[in-house]
Amino acid sequence: MSNGKLRASFGEIGNQAVGSNMFLSTVSNRASSRSYWLGNSNTTPVSQFDSPTLVSDELSWERIRTLDVGLDVGFFNNELTATFDWYQRTTLDMLAPATSMPETLGARAPYTNNGTLRTRGWELSINWNHVFNNDFLVYAEASIGDFKSKVTKWDNDSKLLNSTYEGMTWGDIWGFETDRLFTTADFTGFDANGKPTGYATGIASQVGLENNNFHYGPGDVKYKDLDGSGVIDGGKGTADDHGDLKVIGNTMPRYQYSFRLGASWKGFDIDAFFQGVGKRDIWTQSSMVYPTVRSADATIFANELDYWKGTWNGSAWDVENEQTQFGRLYAGGNEKGTIAVLNNGSKNFYPQSRYISHMAYLRLKNLTIGYTIPQKYTQRAHIEKIRVYFSGENLCELINRTNGPFDPETGGYKWDTNGGDGSLGNAVFGRIDPFYRTLSFGVQVTL
Repeated sequence: MSNGKLRASFGEIGNQAVGSNMFLSTVSNRASSRSYWLGNSNTTPVSQFDSPTLVSDELSWERIRTLDVGLDVGFFNNELTATFDWYQRTTLDMLAPATSMPETLGARAPYTNNGTLRTRGWELSINWNHVFNNDFLVYAEASIGDFKSKVTKWDNDSKLLNSTYEGMTWGDIWGFETDRLFTTADFTGFDANGKPTGYATGIASQVGLENNNFHYGPGDVKYKDLDGSGVIDGGKGTADDHGDLKVIGNTMPRYQYSFRLGASWKGFDIDAFFQGVGKRDIWTQSSMVYPTVRSADATIFANELDYWKGTWNGSAWDVENEQTQFGRLYAGGNEKGTIAVLNNGSKNFYPQSRYISHMAYLRLKNLTIGYTIPQKYTQRAHIEKIRVYFSGENLCELINRTNGPFDPETGGYKWDTNGGDGSLGNAVFGRIDPFYRTLSFGVQVTL
């Protein structure tokens, strides 16, 4: 061991970035569409203003308190070094809505300092370099870190899943756990139009999830009955009573990592930098994830051809394949369903574990290859150094877990724009959009 250091720090600082005019009572002009008219419809609406906003007389800055414990070590004359940190960041006195006031008050409850958010995380980095035979240098660097944020104090007794509440993990996505697709054996029978007349014994009813003349049948998504009630529902939609809902993912990036590999020898050098995220999820209402889920989209992409196909012949269902990747096609799955606390999603596309989009990736962010001309040649021209190099950004993805044409790093869509007509073209899966890839060649001169 060449060195070792144990570190610890603790501090607190105020946060004034809490929004404009939070400490002032303001008056806003009401939109004309919300104003009452005097006279007939040809008259100008009367200018109206909302009631003054309420301000708590105890309003203050938020306080950010940070605790960090770290360890630095080095080995073999510091050819190998490592750094580890564990930290806790607590935001105290967060601005949050106060207890709800009666509507007769005429104004919303003022914001008060009654919230607390705690973030705990860790970071690890390792570096190694070594020179062989005095002219061959190799080096490697790697780092990884993770964190999780939790609301530890919030004035919200209802604890609705679509609100902020005490005990919630920041970024959680609530939805159903997908079991499989319904088969004809899951129902007691069918009427003259092929609509199921009832559920078979042991099959939980999903009638409460139906809306807009949609009825679950063969080929539709079957959700798991997690609470064993025999009925698929969302309970009261709260953290204490959420029925068959569960946390199916989290939007925050987890296990962010990177590593760099490089070497140099007799003027030649190479450096490669990789970057990735181990775990991240998003829920998106898109026909690029489930075919025709949007009423406005009639497109089925090439990666979505494995969907349930069946026809009602008047007495029975003729099914080509009962278990496919995608269920029965039915437009409007992105609309609001019967579970109020869930984001838009209904029918076969309620937020669920089967069609959630995973955004984990590993990307070659940069590759640089260069050559430095020996000084015995450049100094004749009174030049200290000349280096010729080639560099590429976002060259390829080694891991891409997205089930849609998303850039896992930016969250944007990826398209193949090589059609030449300026149109978006086809959705691209499993590789980087050329728009994000850059190649460059250069010469560095030091006089």
